Amino acid sequence: MFAVELASEREASVRLDGRRLREQARRERIFNDKLRTIGVDTEAFDLQVKERRDQEQREANELNSCAEEQMRCDRLACVLQQRQKKDERSLNEAIVQFRQDFQHPSNRREFDLNDPELLRKQDESQYEQMRLSLDNQALQLQKMEEQSKKAASMAAKDFNLALAAEMTQRRLQERRDEEENNQTEIFNQLNGDLLMETPEQNRTLMEQRQKDLQEHHERMMTARAALLFERQQERINKELRRQMDNANAQLAQAHEAQSEKSKSEDLELVQRLRRVEEQVQELGLTETEQMDAEKLFQDFGYNVFLSDRLPLNRRIPDTRDPRCSLKIYPKDLPTISLILIYLNEALSVIKRAIRSIIDKTPAFLLKEIILVDDCSSNEDLQVPLEEYINLLNNGKPNLIKRVRHRRQMGLAKARMSGWEAATGEVVAILDAHIEVHKDWAEPLLARIKSDRTLVLSPVFDKVHFDTLEVMEYYPSAHGFDWNMWCLYESFRPQWYETNDPTQPGKSPSVMGILVADRHFLGEIGGLDEGMSVYGGENVELGIRVWLCGGSIEVVPCSKIAHIEREHKPYSADLSKPLLRNALRVAEIWMDEYKSNVNIAWNLPLKDHGIDIGDVTERKLLREKLKCKPFKWYLENVYPQLEHWKHVLAYGVLKNELQDGYCVDQGSVPGSVPILYGCHYYESQLCVYNHNGEIYVGGIKSHSYNANRCLADPGSGSTPVLHSCNTAEERGMSVSWDFTQGKQIRNRKTNRCLEIDTGDDSNYFLVLQRCTGQRWTMQHVMNDF
Repeated sequence: MFAVELASEREASVRLDGRRLREQARRERIFNDKLRTIGVDTEAFDLQVKERRDQEQREANELNSCAEEQMRCDRLACVLQQRQKKDERSLNEAIVQFRQDFQHPSNRREFDLNDPELLRKQDESQYEQMRLSLDNQALQLQKMEEQSKKAASMAAKDFNLALAAEMTQRRLQERRDEEENNQTEIFNQLNGDLLMETPEQNRTLMEQRQKDLQEHHERMMTARAALLFERQQERINKELRRQMDNANAQLAQAHEAQSEKSKSEDLELVQRLRRVEEQVQELGLTETEQMDAEKLFQDFGYNVFLSDRLPLNRRIPDTRDPRCSLKIYPKDLPTISLILIYLNEALSVIKRAIRSIIDKTPAFLLKEIILVDDCSSNEDLQVPLEEYINLLNNGKPNLIKRVRHRRQMGLAKARMSGWEAATGEVVAILDAHIEVHKDWAEPLLARIKSDRTLVLSPVFDKVHFDTLEVMEYYPSAHGFDWNMWCLYESFRPQWYETNDPTQPGKSPSVMGILVADRHFLGEIGGLDEGMSVYGGENVELGIRVWLCGGSIEVVPCSKIAHIEREHKPYSADLSKPLLRNALRVAEIWMDEYKSNVNIAWNLPLKDHGIDIGDVTERKLLREKLKCKPFKWYLENVYPQLEHWKHVLAYGVLKNELQDGYCVDQGSVPGSVPILYGCHYYESQLCVYNHNGEIYVGGIKSHSYNANRCLADPGSGSTPVLHSCNTAEERGMSVSWDFTQGKQIRNRKTNRCLEIDTGDDSNYFLVLQRCTGQRWTMQHVMNDF
């Protein structure tokens, strides 16, 4: 064994030996007669003082060293904490960027109710039934068209034969009559004179003339009947062609849903060309012209080729309630400036909008038309448009003005550029792809004359993007959901109780086209120019108007026909700017309710990594205007918009055994939830609330829509999805005990939601006796 001597023990031993030697020396000085001196042993005291000071110095050095080490550790902890926050923010930014780049909402099933791939995402049996039904319908329509053509051909043939026989008989009769008349005339010329003609002879001549006139009238009536018959046949054929086009369009959607994406695009092009085949034949287009027409459609999102061939002052149906035409408006209405916003719009569409405004707006009310070009690149919108404007301004100088941006600034800034250039008492901010109806301006101006704090919207009729036909839309209020997507809402019950559909109705928001007093719009801050590109600016304006002293109405007697594009060519994915704008609106106006926007977009409440711009100025505007809180808006203006105040956690729901898979609502939407690869869109958005309910497939923004609850049916091993009320009525249990990172257990049946594998090694959801499988939900709002 070896003895190990510690350093501390050696130091103590040295100090002890030193004390012994000093004590020995002291004793010799005091008790040794030869060396003893009388007085205080100052040397010993000095040594003790020195030792004490040395000890205090060592202790102070140790304390300083400890303090420095502690400060170094604190700085290191702060650096690590900042690095962790930076990493979390970078990760969130990467997740958001990944979703925006590779997980577009257009790929999800719920993105569009008119999803062309809807049939493919449904069951195969439903697809087959729909396809067979459409095939049968197409065959029936084809047979009807053939029968109609045969009947029309036979009727036309019989009519032509009868007409030819009648004309032959008439010509023979006319020839015989003419010969008789000639013989009579020759006899009279030879044997008589004017004085010898009797009244009977005069009467005979008069009767002959009346007979000729009657025959001429009959011929005209026969020709008119033939013309009416041809027009009626044309209408029948047109209706049959329209039905055939609809059937072909539905068949095209069914076939597209069963093919790959690339093939579906080709099929869509073929079907579109088929739908306009008759139009092409009538116009006598070449193959090159047909390709040009399709390219124009892809560039603009509507049928520009047809628009270029329609008259600028074409007649559109008056879809207003008949009582609107009986209303009488004051003569001293305010003047109006119309602002048309466009970006690479078709020239003929802009011309038609201008023409309809000039033709259908009283000249004494129309102050000016302001065209705001948000940096268009189309050559047609340069010199050709300028020439058309100059032509119109020759008749009325300064009627049409142009504002052109040198760079694209977005919808909100473009509208504000038009507002700044306006001089009329009222401004109407419109899209450039519109046509106004008869008497559209007077109802709006009369309302603003009675109350300048009103912001109004006309009713939009739909102009079909392909046929450019005007389709009637009925008056509705304008609303939105927590994603800030616009939607139509019902008016308040009081509006329906009046039983007068011509009365204006209150609306929570506007859908972009608006009419307002120019000065009032400036007083409340115009439009938020911090909004980017498109989306959310109309919702922000609607909220601000209501909270800051104004109100919004939809005026049924004012109608505008608006082209609804098949696609928006200026932005492939509008969700990215809309997400940013939605977060900006929430931060400025929604107070404690702004978390609903994060839940709707499946974003964390903090550090979501999205720059919403500087909102200081808009918050100062809110304070300056002394606006009401957002709670007042929900209670008094838009009570249908439901606040998710009892949400504990939200996001995708994952099992620790397979964290690359998430709980999904299934097919569109299915009654059985599935386990599917995580894509983080609405079909996988789950919500856990304080009642223990788990919503799958998102949470509904409005109180009149039912959420879909995860339920245990009590029998079998498969979980189901039903409306929460429906599930409870059927005796199913929708309440679950769930703690983040632990099992999900049904409160009634004590069975757990877990995952299992089948014979094909694929994972699926099961309800079974709890085995301790752990689940996590993406975002936690409150500890539970």
